[in-house]
Parts: sequence; C-alpha cells; structure tokens
Amino acid sequence: MTPRSVGRALAWVSTVNQAQGYCTGTLAALLRPADRPDELLGLTAGHVVSEDARARVDDGCALKNSAGTAVAGRLYNWLPYFGQDDRSVPMDAGLIQLAAQAVEPLAADMAWPLGWADPQPGEDLRVLARQHRLPARMVRMQDVVPMQAGPENLRYDLLDAALFDVQNLMPGDSGAAVWNLKDELVGVVSGFAPDDAGAVAVMTPIRRILAWAKADLVLRHDALRPEDRGAPAPALPVAAPAPLASAPRAAAVDAAAALTLARTMWGEARGERPPGMAAVGHVVLNRVLGARWWGYDVESVCRHDRQFSCWNADDPNLPKMLRVTTADPQFAEASDLAAGFVAIKADDPQRIRDDPTHGATHYFDRRMPTWPNWAAGRQPVADIGNHLFFKDVG
Repeated sequence: MTPRSVGRALAWVSTVNQAQGYCTGTLAALLRPADRPDELLGLTAGHVVSEDARARVDDGCALKNSAGTAVAGRLYNWLPYFGQDDRSVPMDAGLIQLAAQAVEPLAADMAWPLGWADPQPGEDLRVLARQHRLPARMVRMQDVVPMQAGPENLRYDLLDAALFDVQNLMPGDSGAAVWNLKDELVGVVSGFAPDDAGAVAVMTPIRRILAWAKADLVLRHDALRPEDRGAPAPALPVAAPAPLASAPRAAAVDAAAALTLARTMWGEARGERPPGMAAVGHVVLNRVLGARWWGYDVESVCRHDRQFSCWNADDPNLPKMLRVTTADPQFAEASDLAAGFVAIKADDPQRIRDDPTHGATHYFDRRMPTWPNWAAGRQPVADIGNHLFFKDVG
C-alpha cells in the first residue's frame, strides 16, 4: 500500500449521507471494530449522517478528499437518534462502514494520530478542520450542553461534553478531529456551544466513542488491511514527532463506565443504600451479559433511551445526578460498588452466583400506581427494597 503522510496541512476528507442528502461533515478518524478486523469504520459527528428521523442503517454514505476522490460506505450506527423523544445523548458520533481496501485511495490525504487521550482543561489543541488547522484550547467538561443541529427543531442535550475555544470554525467542520499537541486524538467536533456556555465549541471525547463503538483507533503506523499488518510500518518523514504513549485505554474506558454506573445506581436507588444500589448494578451487568437492544456495555446499557429513568431528560433528579460528587455519602458508596462491578466480567461465575436479583434484567418501583405493561402477567424473581425484579422480559 502507499505510504501515508502524517496529514498534510490542507488535507481534508468529507463525509456525507448520500441517501438522505444531509449536510457535509468532516472525517475525524478511522476505527477498527474489535470483532471485524477486515472492516473499518469512518468516524464523524452523528448529526452529520442523521439530521432527522429519516436516517437508516445501511444508508449510502461517501468519503471524499479535496481532489474529488470518493469512497463509498454504509451508515452503521449513530447518536443522537432524532426519531426518539429523549434527546439526551452521551455523544454526537456517526460510524460509516467501509471495506479496508476501499479506503486506500484516500490514505495519503488523511491525518493519522499517534494515539488518543482525554482532553485536559487548559491544554492547547488543534482542530483538523476543512482545509485548515485551527489552534484551540480546552476550557472544561460540562455535564449537559444544549445543542442544535440543522433546523431549529433538531435539538438535543449532549452529556459529559468538552467545551473548547477556537476561531474560524465553519459549517462542514462538524465531525472534525481535535488533537492535542502530541498528535493524540482527544475528541470529535460536535458543533458550536450555546451563547452562554463561556466557550466557542463543543466536542465529544474520543474515549466515550471508542467504548460505544467497541473499536480501536487506526493509528499512524497501522496497516489498513489485516494481511498487511505483518509488514514493516511505512517510514515517516524525518520531521515527524516520535510516537508518544497515549493514556491507558482500558483505564480511561473503565473510569467512564464506573462513573456512569455509579450515577445510575445512585439515581435509581440511593435511598436504599448498598443493597438496593448493588441490585441495580447487577441488573446493568445482566443486560451487558444479554447484549440485546438495550446495549452491550455498561455505558450503553445505562444510557439507553427511556430505560433507567434517572437518565430521562424530563426526570427532575437528572441535574442532581450529573452534579453529585463523592462528598455525598450515598454516591461515595455507589462509586465504590461501581468500581467493583466494572473490574469484573458480566459473565463472571462468582458474580452470577452472588446476584441477589437472580439474573434480572428489569425492575420497577412497587410504589407505582400501576404495573408497567411489560410486567403484566409476570412473576418477580426478586424483591429488594422498593423494587420488584424480573427476568426473561422480551
């Protein structure tokens, strides 16, 4: 394959959902799914490939460089889903399924990071925007950021987003990569920040996207095709910086999962202290073990639309849950429990034996005036605190 550059100053690869005729965005990076090494996923902002409820899996998409060379792909997954009532989402990200060999014509025009890291408040950054690179500076993380995409009715709340300052960001820069000065990818541009945010723009941290996508970042020295992986890495120009170690991926992903799980347990059962909160934690892991429509890892399970009510946009406790710290005794307990849950596998035999919910994937508060429809005619498998627990629910 052709040796790849470290990303030319004017290089830019656009992304577009051709089936629906949405706006054009920017390619941030390529990801390699852990279970499909012969495929690649093009990463951009979710609202680029889905500006409304018409977007569908397998929509025809395209990547194109500034010279007009195009590569065809298919829409694979995205957030936010504008067809749902709950517009609170943990990321703004879209994935385009690509054949590895098909990407090679664009390889020399793409910017390839050396690794990835979490954005740090106050650090200098650069945005790899369309045909220019923009100096930027990280401002802070924010629990909830109101966002708007396309027409005014397409609004959503981005959770745990990063705010940063940058000048000359333009339409079409959504989805662009944000690097630190070590050439590590730290985030993907989501768009402009609200006027009162105290910052110019918003990005989704890359660590959250990698966990959601269950994929690895394709780096500067990596081969695109599996059969090329044993070949020597292409030589880099002398001016290229030496590879630098990125933040430990597993540790970053586990920390994010533990925080989300702790918030979920606290939001759902803080009044029941450790036994009730632990039961909620087991339900989350039982769903991870089942890996169905409700999600496939701790974060996707906890944040799935209208599943755990503490994450619902209209839940009055959501702002409290997003602000709570370990200064709160119940949240400190939830954090300790969550760290233990994240440290073990969902299918760990000891965890399954110790599960007081007996494998439950659903529960509801017995104080509800009526049972939910999904529980009609079913017998609970556990009764813990204020909650009744159920399994084998479709």
